[in-house]
Amino acid sequence: MAMHEAPSSNSPPSPSAEKIGPPVATSMQEYERLARLGQPQGGPLTEGGDFNINLITFQRTCLRPWAFFALDDKSQRDDLLALFPDGAYVAFAGDVYCESRNENMDDHWRVLHALPGDGSSGRPALGDVMISVQERFNTLSNLQIETYEYGIPPIYADSEVLDFDSLQSQTAEPGSHYPARAKPGQSLAAGFFQPDPAEVPPDLAEHAANLMGPIAQFLTGAFPALFGGSMANNDTAAGYSMARDQAMGRIGLVWRRMKFFHADIMLLAVDCFRRNRPQDVEVTLLGAGSAFESKWIRLADLKGNLFSYPETDEQYPTLWSQQRAVLMQLIATPDPQIQAVLSHPENMALIKRLIGLEEFVIPDEESRTKQYREIAQMVGESPVVKRHDASGVELMLPSIMPDEFADNHAVELEICMRWFSSDAGQVAKIEAPAGYANVRAHALFHQQFLRNQQRASS
Repeated sequence: MAMHEAPSSNSPPSPSAEKIGPPVATSMQEYERLARLGQPQGGPLTEGGDFNINLITFQRTCLRPWAFFALDDKSQRDDLLALFPDGAYVAFAGDVYCESRNENMDDHWRVLHALPGDGSSGRPALGDVMISVQERFNTLSNLQIETYEYGIPPIYADSEVLDFDSLQSQTAEPGSHYPARAKPGQSLAAGFFQPDPAEVPPDLAEHAANLMGPIAQFLTGAFPALFGGSMANNDTAAGYSMARDQAMGRIGLVWRRMKFFHADIMLLAVDCFRRNRPQDVEVTLLGAGSAFESKWIRLADLKGNLFSYPETDEQYPTLWSQQRAVLMQLIATPDPQIQAVLSHPENMALIKRLIGLEEFVIPDEESRTKQYREIAQMVGESPVVKRHDASGVELMLPSIMPDEFADNHAVELEICMRWFSSDAGQVAKIEAPAGYANVRAHALFHQQFLRNQQRASS
């Protein structure tokens, strides 16, 4: 939504503010209020209190143009269509009207459905396939606990053997004596009978485990290889990898819709930004030199038709452990080209993060950070031009002179060369040519000092 400045405390209240009072709601709306209030306050649904009277429901409603055709008054309908040709945004504080404006709901809202279908309520949910499984599991679980609670069998006794009147007058205690007399020619046990206790079917627990295990995994596609669980009859890395890819393929149906939904949301945000910002905006971001840098978002770059799309090669999010495993495989590879890529200064911070040793000192990483900080400073400055008196040749000196003894010239020259080809370097070449020339003069001195060191060591 478009953002509006709130009035200062010294400004007079708006007419709507004078009308806002205790909330007035119907019975259904009052239940909705209690549900909303109970959520942030952590209380039960029916919790009330005097403080609720001071909490006004601020309602925002978006109307499409066809909603005005519900009015029988044609003149009133035409007036509303003239005021809100794209639709209306209307805000109420309780039952008090606050504001309204012409606004197309499609410019601010997107709806995501996990699975394809028609309408909003007729689409299948991700958990639809598990409803029947959950109901069957609940039935088996109830049967099991009821068997344990009510499955103790009764005892039947012959009234001529056991004195029931005396039994009722005694307290059931361990080691108690109860009057009983066996029939002639029979044992005392012959006067009693107890059926077998109820038993849980031997396959009930197994079937319940299958419902929450293999059956649920098959229906949802969340196989053990996806979350790191063990798989029966599979103990090879290739088998786990294949099962993981198959599971990701199933989940990818939903993940792909989430990616397109996220791209649409980002497009709405950019479009809302360019329509509501009167001028360019300066933002502060953490730069490559581990220092905050100012970046400009220019409205001129946002003109024309905008479109967004997700990365075509973007996969399901990989875990940190998976990224670390790939890094360990690359480190163990003897290929010199791969080793050269891993030793590049730009990859040092990533390697340090994936290894998990934040205290691990990498000298090249510190030189990389130092050089990016110097570049950020030199872009905003100009080089110093000096004329050599004897030859008359002009010498361009950078505003930050490299230290021939202390600097790591190989790494810092590599960072400068990469910056020249990067987007930031190309933008600086056009928008800040003096700063670009300043960085170039700085890199030339790194190159000269590096050559001097190589000649001295040869």
